[in-house]
Amino acid sequence: MASLKNHAMSHSSKILQIFEDPRLYSPKDYGRLITGQNMVIHSHARRKLEEWRIFDAIDAARTESGEEGILRAEILTTGSDGRGEKGPHSPIDIILLVADGMRKSTRFRVEGIIGDRIRADESQERAKTQEPDEETDVDQIIQSTLRTYGLFGEVEVKDIKQGKLRYYQGREENWALWPSRLIDTTVLLSSKSGLRERALTVLADEYLEHGDKILDVEKKRRQNFALTTRGGQQKKIGSNVLRNKTLQHFDVDRGAAYFDPNNNLTSFKHGPLRLVQSSIQLQLAKVLKDTTRPDKTIRILSDCPRRTDNKLVYLHGSKILLGSKRDVLDLAELYEFFLWLYHCSEYAYRIEGVSETTFDSKLVLENLHKIASLEKTIRGSNAREE
Repeated sequence: MASLKNHAMSHSSKILQIFEDPRLYSPKDYGRLITGQNMVIHSHARRKLEEWRIFDAIDAARTESGEEGILRAEILTTGSDGRGEKGPHSPIDIILLVADGMRKSTRFRVEGIIGDRIRADESQERAKTQEPDEETDVDQIIQSTLRTYGLFGEVEVKDIKQGKLRYYQGREENWALWPSRLIDTTVLLSSKSGLRERALTVLADEYLEHGDKILDVEKKRRQNFALTTRGGQQKKIGSNVLRNKTLQHFDVDRGAAYFDPNNNLTSFKHGPLRLVQSSIQLQLAKVLKDTTRPDKTIRILSDCPRRTDNKLVYLHGSKILLGSKRDVLDLAELYEFFLWLYHCSEYAYRIEGVSETTFDSKLVLENLHKIASLEKTIRGSNAREE
């Protein structure tokens, strides 16, 4: 079992190396590492998409489906990738954002083309066995790791003309209502620049028109993550596969965190990390649905930083999050702490093959109480409302 008890080793004077064991760093130093690491991964992904001439391939699929006109599209990375917070051992989530509509038959062709190129490319990459030595530059280290873990995950198509950008894959179901999937994006490649900003303008309109529904879903989602934060357990309700199953992501009494994607165990991800993320989305929905200034909504969504710690500060300055500046900075630091713990668990699973890591129970319990309290503060909430 890997131990995280001696976690405060400072490496601020050391050159941060990609994919090093997170447990060798303090949470703050690791936060800086992960930012640079994500930037390098994005750069590699961008080059890979260019090598594939991906927009030419998409144009060919459109032609086969009888579509005409010039392709206007952007490829975005989303979620923890878009926020610059993803660990090194997970594939990148990407969105194909199109401007002028796309037939369902074309969508299937496009998803198949991208999937085929990913699988063919990764098959070739995994066939390469050469490992980098200590003198190998960062980019080669990136490529070596990606040969092992893969580069891209799923592909989602978002159609600006069709709308419904608040939904994942346009599926009008509560579980798929994730406006943050568009907000938390970074552009990887464009055939027509400015589409992300145009899409955010459409999303701003959707907050105005469907804000009550978004708010209701975000409230329920936040409640789920708050319960997991308190005890480490998550009860799955909406999934047919995991219906009524309780997942134990971490156990403070035992001082243990569990990470095993095959069994849907995610350490601190579906507790404190998701709690803070959902609280931000809840406050956004609460404010944006009733705004009398659509131009302000568009500006907030466009200017909002991707990284959660920076986002907290920005939204506090924009009067969307409440509490004092100190409250927001403390919450950002706690988020960074649990992101570090989460990546420690992921690293131990991927590199060492263990699904259980240990931590300082007293420190984690204290920080769980703090993050739960501060999360309420930034929403202007109190215990009676929960």
